[in-house]
Amino acid sequence: MTSLTASRRRVALLGAAFALSALSCGREPTAPAGGASTGAARYSRGLAWVAEFPSGLPAFQAAGGSGVAFTKVRVVLNNPDGSVALDTVINFPPGATELQVTLSVLLPANAPASGQPLSLNLDYQDAAGVTVFHGGPVTVIAVPAVPGAGPPPPSPVVIPITYTGPGSTASSVRISPRTLTVNTGALFNFSAQALDASGNVVPNTPIVFVVDNPALASINAATGAGAAGSGRGTTTVRAQLLTGQVDGATLTVVSPASALALSSGGGQ
Repeated sequence: MTSLTASRRRVALLGAAFALSALSCGREPTAPAGGASTGAARYSRGLAWVAEFPSGLPAFQAAGGSGVAFTKVRVVLNNPDGSVALDTVINFPPGATELQVTLSVLLPANAPASGQPLSLNLDYQDAAGVTVFHGGPVTVIAVPAVPGAGPPPPSPVVIPITYTGPGSTASSVRISPRTLTVNTGALFNFSAQALDASGNVVPNTPIVFVVDNPALASINAATGAGAAGSGRGTTTVRAQLLTGQVDGATLTVVSPASALALSSGGGQ
């Protein structure tokens, strides 16, 4: 049974109202088919993986960013000789936050009791079938199912997930303005553009906005609109691509004068 979690995942194309978690996991223990005798077909006793999405994605999606969407995940497992052990697509219905699915992985009859290494690839696809996130290849161990015996399933394997959707080829990001001074409690706005290696704008690139000191100011991760708090000071506002490139600007929060007081000269 594989548990694919997508807590707070926003699928804009289908109007769903939740956003993708930065941490999603899959587990795949299956039951044996046939006996455990020599030459009998055997199935995986357990596979486990933990998929790690780009760190800024949850905040971007929760803030209303609609540039990243996936509706299904293609799971491909290859044997050491390159042949396909499993190739399946799992759908994420609108509004779903977790799915329980059963996947059968047939192993060679001579698979060692310690487990068969398999190469795992994950492709997260949007409604048009375009892969917007990819993970792998990484090696996972499929332990043969032996009723009442055998070692426990292996520990989950961490799979870094990279963004491959629109704008994934951008090489840098540029934030604007470079410096900004606002009063306490005031609203402000930053914008940013993704650029290619020649300095040309790469359209439709998801950009995540963060502020280093959230006690000093807050910011919408998807739009760059923010509000200063009640304290004074200086912090950095960063624009980051889901592929890792970052640019920063300086934000200074000051307090306006609340009253005028005479200090000297009143006797002239």
